[in-house]
Amino acid sequence: GAPSCFDCPAGKSRADGEASCSPCGPGTYSEARATTCENCERGRFARGQENPACELAGAGYFVATSGASEQRKCPKGSFSSGSANVECTSCDAGRYANEEGLDACKPADRGYYVKDTGAIKQEKCSAGTYSSGEGATSCTLANSGFFVADEGATGQDECPAGKFSSASRATSCDE
Repeated sequence: GAPSCFDCPAGKSRADGEASCSPCGPGTYSEARATTCENCERGRFARGQENPACELAGAGYFVATSGASEQRKCPKGSFSSGSANVECTSCDAGRYANEEGLDACKPADRGYYVKDTGAIKQEKCSAGTYSSGEGATSCTLANSGFFVADEGATGQDECPAGKFSSASRATSCDE
């Protein structure tokens, strides 16, 4: 083999017969004394030149391919937690991601709901319905004897004495 004075530092490589070490390019790395630069694995990336190792994709990001020089933000409607993610996960019903690069989806607020997976926004409960807790996948209909006058309600109101609502989902009470 070549004398040790020709060993390359980490981030560079030297193939047999080459007189000098060459830097590893973006998306690749090498350990010390390497004869080749290796592609970063999926979930990892290497920016710039002379990388001694690849970085892990961070929470809210992913790297789908090997040899990547950048991590990508998770798109709206999805998230990634932890590190070294190769893909993002769609938000569950009851949760949403209204921006890119989130490490968790947001629960629907009280008075709102999220019906489908992969949502990018929450929907306001309509009049006659309400949502009392966070993370609702639907709104609850107002019971008979109760009403919900406004959209985005977090509870139902009882009809005043002498008035009633015979149907569910009432927005007001009758005489």
